[in-house]
Parts: sequence; C-alpha cells; structure tokens
Amino acid sequence: MDWKGAPGLTLGVSGFTGDAWQASQVPGASLSARTSLVDVHGDWRWRGFQVRGLWASGTIGEAGELSDALGLTGSDRLGERFAGGYGEVLYDVASQAWPGTEWSLAPYYRVERYDTQDRVPGGSEDPANEREILTFGVAVKPHPQVVLKADRELRSDQANTETSRWNVALGWLF
Repeated sequence: MDWKGAPGLTLGVSGFTGDAWQASQVPGASLSARTSLVDVHGDWRWRGFQVRGLWASGTIGEAGELSDALGLTGSDRLGERFAGGYGEVLYDVASQAWPGTEWSLAPYYRVERYDTQDRVPGGSEDPANEREILTFGVAVKPHPQVVLKADRELRSDQANTETSRWNVALGWLF
C-alpha cells in the first residue's frame, strides 16, 4: 500500500505471508515453514534531490525443523528471523545546471545493512551474513530510459570476509 502525500513524496508498507515449503514433504514430516515479510519504504523527490529508503523484516516458521529436514548443520542452518534495509540520497546536477535538458548527472550515496540469519535454532549464526555496504557513485542518463552508472562499494561483514569493489553498469528500459 502506498500513500502519495506532498508532491514528490511516496510512503508505503507491504507484507506477505505464506507457506514456503515447495517440495514434497520428507516422510514423517509435516512442516508449514510459513514465511512472513513486512517492509516500509519511502521516496521523496524535490528539485533534483532524491531521498529513498526501505526496511524489511521477516520470519521463517519452524526454521529448526526445516533445517533438520533439509539436513543443514552448524552455521548453514536457517535463521528464524531476517532483516535489512537501505537509505539512498542523490542529487541530479544536470537538471539544475541546464534546465530543460533530458540528460541527468546524479552523484549518489547509499547505505545498506542486512542480516539474513538471526536466531538460529539448533545451530549458530554465520557472522558473514550480517553485512554493511556503503556505496558512492554517479549515474548518467543521456535519455530518461538509459543509464550508465559507476560506483564504489565499501563492503564489510561481522566475519571480516567481504571484499570492496568497483562497479560499472549500463541499464535501459524498453
């Protein structure tokens, strides 16, 4: 569900719940493995400036029993909870410097944090699954449906196993 408030502002919430078991049940097992997910999100745009973010959180029912049925052990077991989100800010320099241009030149900065494995019944959390990514870069749009992006990701996790990287991408809508 989204709400459009003041011009350029969108706030919303969404959710899902359902049985996540998609294969034949293990003989003698009767698992529902209900997965539930909720998110809150927002986007605000004003005079070339954009701020957006999202936070999502979820649960997996019977995570311990499901891990047993799948033969998962130790830090490979499923967590009962997971959560994460991001916040991003960008500013379109071209729209302000050259009013009326179709081009966009937008430096941006994004912060992401997520943990895909929390409360692990019968096992242990893998610290590599608790991550933070700081991204800064620039997006160039020579046309509203074409973008060229270059950015730097500074990646870290609780196990100190992540590697930072450079990214270059070309995207288009058709």
